[in-house]
Amino acid sequence: MSQLYDITLKKTIKNIPKRFLKILTGFDEGEFLDTNFPTVQNRIPDIVIKLPDISIFHLELESNNENNMVWRMHDYYSLIFQRDGLKIRQILLYVGNEPLRMADRIQHETLNYSCVFKDIRDIDCSELLDGNNNPDDAMLAILCKMKDTIATLRAIRERFMLLPEKEQKDYLVGLKNLARLRGLTSLVKTEVEDKMPVTIDISNDETYLAGKREGKEEGLLEGLLVGEKKGMLEGEKRGLLEGEKRGLLEGEKRGLLEGIEVALDIKYGYEGLFLMDDIRKIGTIEKLEAFKEAVRKAASVNELMRFLRG
Repeated sequence: MSQLYDITLKKTIKNIPKRFLKILTGFDEGEFLDTNFPTVQNRIPDIVIKLPDISIFHLELESNNENNMVWRMHDYYSLIFQRDGLKIRQILLYVGNEPLRMADRIQHETLNYSCVFKDIRDIDCSELLDGNNNPDDAMLAILCKMKDTIATLRAIRERFMLLPEKEQKDYLVGLKNLARLRGLTSLVKTEVEDKMPVTIDISNDETYLAGKREGKEEGLLEGLLVGEKKGMLEGEKRGLLEGEKRGLLEGEKRGLLEGIEVALDIKYGYEGLFLMDDIRKIGTIEKLEAFKEAVRKAASVNELMRFLRG
């Protein structure tokens, strides 16, 4: 499934939204197990939980109708059972917009296998919201069945407002990611983001903000060059003062990062800025330069994600 949705959903579910987990398994707690299995095919299931009744719950998330998904679920079943030797419950949770059309069973002469394929819209969002202030349950409600979309978004906002400011920002970013699956981006902005006392900013640094304004005025290429130049000049000054080459390198890196932030914001908005945590982990100037070129040429955020994970 799309990596932006994948990241948000896995992060949300791994916070163990108690109401949501209970709807799927009958339990509101569990122990997350390792999902790395030694196999030539490099199969990595999404979520594997050991439940209080000593059974294994495997949850797979999918936003598209994949033709061979039932075979992949069968592979996961085999890997998990061979490792843990416990009873396994599996659910493929479909979160896409198209109707669920995937086959949920294999019936061959020598093999009979079936798995629960569940559309998240079969879950009434009220089950996650009524009398429940858990923000992870609330975030997942945007993907469930809603009788009144505006009322649901307001209820989600109320749960987020109970959180500290930093957490409000994190949950708001996640909600905006999931909103794209339902075409609700504009409604989330008007009913949630614009009515919360927080602003989603990757950085409050004045240099970044100035570079961002200049980049928007001069265009994508100019924004990149301005950010780089500022960082290199700052690095040169710091290096002279400290008598170290380290200042130059740090300044150049900072300039590249500022330029990349400007470019991502202009070209992709908050979806592009969502990548900055991973970009800041890049350790060499050479790779940052290569990523800067990738931003110029990429047609989508997913292309940039593949570059970062390559």
